[in-house]
Amino acid sequence: MRNLMLAFALLVAIARAHAARLADVVIEEPVLATRVDGKLEIETSGAVVGFTPTTVINDSLAESLRAMVMRWRFEPVVVDGRVVNAIAPVRLSLAAVPREDGAFEMKIEHLTFPDEADGREHDGGGSESRILSAKVARRVAPQYPTASLRAGVSGRVLVAVRMDEDGQVLDAVARETALYNVKGSDRRLAPYVADLEAASVRAMRRWKFDLTLAPRAPGDAEPLTGFIAFVYTIGNAGTPEQGSWTWEARTLGRPIPWLAPALADRIPGVENVGENGSFGLTKSPYRRIDGG
Repeated sequence: MRNLMLAFALLVAIARAHAARLADVVIEEPVLATRVDGKLEIETSGAVVGFTPTTVINDSLAESLRAMVMRWRFEPVVVDGRVVNAIAPVRLSLAAVPREDGAFEMKIEHLTFPDEADGREHDGGGSESRILSAKVARRVAPQYPTASLRAGVSGRVLVAVRMDEDGQVLDAVARETALYNVKGSDRRLAPYVADLEAASVRAMRRWKFDLTLAPRAPGDAEPLTGFIAFVYTIGNAGTPEQGSWTWEARTLGRPIPWLAPALADRIPGVENVGENGSFGLTKSPYRRIDGG
């Protein structure tokens, strides 16, 4: 009888934990989304004077993007104390939102500046992080949740990880998730999100990193933070391609317990972290000041 009661208590605890994960899932309305890479030209006044897509897209989309981007204005770019013209690699995350009349309205959701040197993606140069470099010393792949696999659900989970100076993982949380080519209610999609996120966090807690750190400045208590994207796909099916529109159902970005809420705008989005990860919070030298 005692064993039966213990087993029942365990099932109740598991059910409550799963219910708590589901309650934490808030899914936005599905949108058509894609990403486009290009080159952005900024003159010394901060005005954008050119945009050239490097992703293969049709002429109509290229012209629409160029019209939107050319309205932007940035703070002048300063190098070695001098204001200079700048040509920057840029990544635009686009969404086509359905309107009531059945048409779609395109908007630029995120603007990031990929680092061409090492393939990592972040908000630009000028990192304020103590992490000068990070290499994965132990990588553990997550197990594809059975229910998601059977249903053919693919997606991407952005996990925030906190590390100590030896590269040991101290904590990990799911920041944001995107499901690809699915539509449905929160109730239908939330279990898939919860399962993918739980699998990602379990795997993340077993990773280890080799970190190269800058000396700690007096009073600096910055948590050593990284962001890893776990991608779940069945073969090549469901994998979004740059320049091709894909239905995405995305969660709202959750708070990261060890980071101040004021830093939320310096946290990368789920689509803006490469397979090598992004480490530390970075500050872009390209700062938009107007242009909508």
